[in-house]
Amino acid sequence: MRVGVGLSTKPQSVAAVTEAVGRATVAAGVGKADAVLVWITHHHADALDAMLARLKEGLGIKRIVGGVVPGVIAEDREVFDAPGVAAMAFSDPTPGRFTSLLIRDLSERNQAAAQALATVARPGDLSVAMISTSGFQPKVFEAVMARSAGAGAITGGGAVNLQGPDWVFSEWGSHGDALAALVIRECDPTAGVAHSCRAISPVGRVTGANGRLLTSIAGRPAAKILHRVVKQARLDDADLGRRVLVAKVLGQGPLAVARGEFVVRPLLGVEDRVGALYLGGELEEGDRICFVLRDLDHARLDLNAMAMELACSSAAPGAPSFQLVVNCSGRGPAFQGIPEHDAVVLKAMLPPAPMAGFFSGLELAPEPVGPATVHLFSCVVAMGW
Repeated sequence: MRVGVGLSTKPQSVAAVTEAVGRATVAAGVGKADAVLVWITHHHADALDAMLARLKEGLGIKRIVGGVVPGVIAEDREVFDAPGVAAMAFSDPTPGRFTSLLIRDLSERNQAAAQALATVARPGDLSVAMISTSGFQPKVFEAVMARSAGAGAITGGGAVNLQGPDWVFSEWGSHGDALAALVIRECDPTAGVAHSCRAISPVGRVTGANGRLLTSIAGRPAAKILHRVVKQARLDDADLGRRVLVAKVLGQGPLAVARGEFVVRPLLGVEDRVGALYLGGELEEGDRICFVLRDLDHARLDLNAMAMELACSSAAPGAPSFQLVVNCSGRGPAFQGIPEHDAVVLKAMLPPAPMAGFFSGLELAPEPVGPATVHLFSCVVAMGW
């Protein structure tokens, strides 16, 4: 399999997608790509149909998957809050090496979309999904994945359009409420997750919950435990929901949380009168949780640790054919304090290979202790051969 990456910062939309895909195709060393992943910033959203027509009719590409995103990544470059188009072009002589799908009306068909995603890929395959964030239901997705033993690896993330619908697209067209995915067959994928958050409390078991309302942990009011954790961490209530969040623990350690073995969920509000917390995701009695803190130093250390693990983890021979990055928009320049960070670090630490991706509204990654799971404030890297 031959893979190349291209980037364009031209403000003219059709010219930008032509340049990005053209550069990716040249970098792959082929005359025409068999499949492309394309990510565009919201500056180009109004011209999406014209850009798709250029890819299909002008460049003759048969498999196309992408979305409108807050920022794009190509090699060691990040384009955020400015016009950008990033592309990853694939070519392979094997028939059927690349498959795509588009499930429209996602908000009404979350279960069907998740089942299609779980079914289309086999072990050894990688599915790269683009999801309209506003119509996505993480609990439905994770329930389907938990029942889908033997499915291929799934990565990808949420399309976020700052000026309209959360557009995703494939060769069949664009849609503001959909799931699109490109399946790369037999690429022996390896994936890693780096978190922006670190645990600031021991693990506790949920003893009272009703959907997104968390009422008690270990038999005590959840809000009371949260306030104690915040005080012990020398934080204040202004950090609640902004830096202090809730994490569902996936590992089985009795107190501590191993690196990567949790998924972060937003903390939307605190109701001290009844001692409850309002969350951005659902919990059930018996779930194990902890409180976490968004922390820049930890985010950078965890990124380094994930990159080192990936560099040493795969048993596949030789360098990977590609590296796909799905990075939370909350890890962008405003969080880092500098224009570009994660792409530079990953490019320096990972094995030499074409690297591209996007900033997202949510991230999908295989867990070290379970099936594909929805993450927030994370950086996911998937490598394929």
